[in-house]
Amino acid sequence: MAAGRACDPPLDDLVFLDITVRSSLINRVRAEYDLVCSSHGRPSPSSCTTFEAVGAVLWRCRTCAITSPSSWSSSSSPAVLSFAVSIRKNVGAGDGYYGNGIAATGQKVISTVGAVANGSVVDVIKAIKDAKDGIPDMLKRVPSSTNPSFSSSSSQLVDRYSMLAVSSWRNLGLDKPDFGSGSPARVMFHKKPLATSQPFCYCLPWKGNDGASVMSLYVKKEHTDAFLAELASLNT
Repeated sequence: MAAGRACDPPLDDLVFLDITVRSSLINRVRAEYDLVCSSHGRPSPSSCTTFEAVGAVLWRCRTCAITSPSSWSSSSSPAVLSFAVSIRKNVGAGDGYYGNGIAATGQKVISTVGAVANGSVVDVIKAIKDAKDGIPDMLKRVPSSTNPSFSSSSSQLVDRYSMLAVSSWRNLGLDKPDFGSGSPARVMFHKKPLATSQPFCYCLPWKGNDGASVMSLYVKKEHTDAFLAELASLNT
């Protein structure tokens, strides 16, 4: 079943959540990533970013929450993470504003429920980094007049609820404007009373100094408590 087809039932039963992924967890995850890389006798190819740490934590917690624990070890059901990607450096764009300077459909990390739920957060970070490293190849596969028959099998999903889209607004400058009363205490998005096409979450800038602010529509009511419990077990 293709993601986002008109015949897909609307995801109108997702619960709005406003959470904070604490700095202590982010720093611990980043340190664990560096430790694992160094334990293999090599320095980490690149440091773990805040976005990668937060995205990995949320994806793993959500995957565990929406799946029965008894099926974690054997489940081969798809678990897909997508995120917007800046492609300016990959296409040689000069300095300046490019409103369309991202891969609009995002880059995807395609795994299984078992791999995400049973793996460590560090394993998930590595998968995200591998997807980032694959951006040049992704651009070569983009449909064009010379390659009109291209179709990506990665866009074929069994269930859109198995897919999570993550977007970071932290470096867009949305927290900089000052209309006379100071810059915003936090940036928020307007949740329209409409069904979303797929589960998503935004990492938003704020003035708080203890972690990453995340607003989301990505778990159903029956999975909310399980997700918050998974996050609480790490968020110390």
